[in-house]
Amino acid sequence: MATDITPLLPSQNNIGHHEQKLFSIVNESGQESKRLWKLAGPAILTTICQNSLGALTQTFAGLVNEVDLAAVSVENSVIAGLAFGVMLGMGSALETLCGQAYGAGKLRMLGRYMQRSWIILLTTACLMIPIYVWSPPMLELFGETTQISEAAGKFARCMLPQLFAYANNFPIQKFLQAQGKVMATAWVSAVVLALHLLP
Repeated sequence: MATDITPLLPSQNNIGHHEQKLFSIVNESGQESKRLWKLAGPAILTTICQNSLGALTQTFAGLVNEVDLAAVSVENSVIAGLAFGVMLGMGSALETLCGQAYGAGKLRMLGRYMQRSWIILLTTACLMIPIYVWSPPMLELFGETTQISEAAGKFARCMLPQLFAYANNFPIQKFLQAQGKVMATAWVSAVVLALHLLP
């Protein structure tokens, strides 16, 4: 009768092999995490800075009076929110095209895609001007008070350049992001936020 001689504890050689394998996995995970944060960190900073612009404007308006706070809040969340969503959605299509062109080594196409995206987004911005100009009656239609609608409309007309800023910003941002050059947008966003804080 043959007996199975299997040790209850792994040998020292097996422990060394398992430790090496575990060390290799941890090392690879650390390297991958470092590459991820190198791209994600500046992108996170960019998003925080861009979103902080509207929040800071709203905070400053709250220092004036309640009607101005409500007007800025409505403009930020409804009118500018709609424009931001449309422009970001259209600009995000460029991210896919630029990513594919960069991966295929067709670097000349990156610039062409960005220029075409500018034309499309600037045209869309022109089509969205009536939303900013005639926002008071639209807001009243949705049940907003006349006083707040008029104040929000006045602020929206002052924010018309924001449409064209979106149209120019998103293609450049996606163009740089597709090439992994995210620090440039992070620095620009941080400087803009710092300038916005100045009186």
